[in-house]
Amino acid sequence: MKIILIAIGSHGDVNPFIGIGMALQQRGHSITMLANPHFEKNIRGSGFEFIPVGTLDEYYRTIDRLSGPEMKSVINDYLYIRPMRPVYDYLASHYIEHETIVVSNIYCTGARLANEKLGIPIISVNLVPMMFVSSYDPPIFTFTRYPRWIPRFVFSLMIEVAHFVMDHDLVPAISTFRKEIGLPPRLRRVNRWMLSPDKIIGLFPEWYGRPQPDWPPNIDLVGFPLFDEGHIQNGGLPAELEDFLSAGAPPIIFTPGTPNKNRYASFFEKAIEATKKIGARAIFVSQFKEQIPRDLPSHVRYYPYLPFSLVFPRASAVVFHGGIGTIAQAMRAGIPQLIAPWGVDQFDNGARIKSLGLGDMISSLRCTVDSLAEKLQYVVTSPKIQKRCAEASAKIIEADPINKACSIIEGFGAA
Repeated sequence: MKIILIAIGSHGDVNPFIGIGMALQQRGHSITMLANPHFEKNIRGSGFEFIPVGTLDEYYRTIDRLSGPEMKSVINDYLYIRPMRPVYDYLASHYIEHETIVVSNIYCTGARLANEKLGIPIISVNLVPMMFVSSYDPPIFTFTRYPRWIPRFVFSLMIEVAHFVMDHDLVPAISTFRKEIGLPPRLRRVNRWMLSPDKIIGLFPEWYGRPQPDWPPNIDLVGFPLFDEGHIQNGGLPAELEDFLSAGAPPIIFTPGTPNKNRYASFFEKAIEATKKIGARAIFVSQFKEQIPRDLPSHVRYYPYLPFSLVFPRASAVVFHGGIGTIAQAMRAGIPQLIAPWGVDQFDNGARIKSLGLGDMISSLRCTVDSLAEKLQYVVTSPKIQKRCAEASAKIIEADPINKACSIIEGFGAA
């Protein structure tokens, strides 16, 4: 069976598809993957056929513009609008009935249009509970959870406003293309429309995001896929890092995530002083070297990339933006998390981590050296957090999410 995987987004969006694709390939399937050329090396290195969607320039321009007032329009353009036509055209010319399965992340409007216009069955993949937009479990966009006394109809109204805003931003471009391919141009609740009417896979466990009455009915939750570049490169950690890890207590890892080029420079400066204050060692991980202060002290090391699956088990905690892939790796390693979110799903993820007792949240912009040091000391030394982290790790190690996802995909193709 030929399986077409479509992954639009950043590393956190693409890596799970590579992990699932590698497992499907081992089961004897042929894998083609559509993604931005930024991910071409890892995709081809996994043995897949690679089809570019967009350009490297588009990817880096998107990263550069994520910290300004145009952030929302930049994200919408990169995730939903620009890939629409090339994905639709590829599926229209390469899908063969009974020989092809299409699996796409939920941002991919082109796949959903091919599903509606051409009758191509698709599986939508969702990484985070927030994207199902439930009034029973409303998305969180700040550091504070909603008071329990707020009635549900208020959240229903809030979600209607969110639908209206998203429709305002996306529907004009989608409707223009719909008219071009002969579909009725009118479209409402685009956030719901993008989800496949055939099958949806949730790449998180039920204990992280409990299914709600207003979620779509065709969802299977399989768990966190736990895949990073370490599975492709088959290499260990750098020798110098091995020496550093062996020379003292487990360090705290600070990493801002892919889409945070312009947000974390001052936070790294505070992290140096905060870790020094509590007598901790630190590792900074960022592909953007310009974020990192010059002349790092002896208790800090910097690397542009490290496979989290290898380094997290040897750390005492991780401080990061709240991306779901990093959350899953930290859970598996059984280490506390301190989340410094800036937007999108990260506040919601942070609130879930705090609610589960696996860590805490902090503002990367408003925190001081003292408040950061206090939070670090708390998450690293709290017996309750340590206990919860060990329990979450055991749950994740027992799960088999990638093979579950593969079985669902194969079953979909056989139906």
